[in-house]
Amino acid sequence: MSDTNLPQNHSTVDQEIDIHGILEHKRMIGHLWVTDDVRQVRPHLNDDEAWVVLQTVEQRLNSDFGINWDIIQDVADELYPEPAESTGSTVEPTNGDRAQWAKNSLAVFTAETFGGDHPDTMNREDLQSALSDLICDLLHYASLKDFDTHKLVLQSCRHFAIELSKLPQP
Repeated sequence: MSDTNLPQNHSTVDQEIDIHGILEHKRMIGHLWVTDDVRQVRPHLNDDEAWVVLQTVEQRLNSDFGINWDIIQDVADELYPEPAESTGSTVEPTNGDRAQWAKNSLAVFTAETFGGDHPDTMNREDLQSALSDLICDLLHYASLKDFDTHKLVLQSCRHFAIELSKLPQP
């Protein structure tokens, strides 16, 4: 099928389009996600909401991570949070809160591994080394517990990017 034979408006076409054949002809690949996929992870979303999730996933596409179920779930959670349980709603932590938790963890780590130094008093080079060492040691722990460390790193980077994209960031 040539490009000139492609329908201009797919909603008015009664024939099926062989998208895989078109991609093969152009020596391309593609992975297709549909709104039903979104509703598998978030059944309470309607078709329009699921479509917004897919559009947002595409807008934020990072080739290092691709699109997978976790990304769809994360974006759906961000755009359409689940209703709060009857036990009470929780306040979403800020990135400032998250940074403080990390600093607290790093302070415990550096107290044991960097001669009692505290992150607030370390020079930038030592602080970078301590951060890298802590991340590495967390991966050792994850490996010991039989987690896929590569997947954890990718998932962490994805969560970080999503959390950075949320406003405001104190």
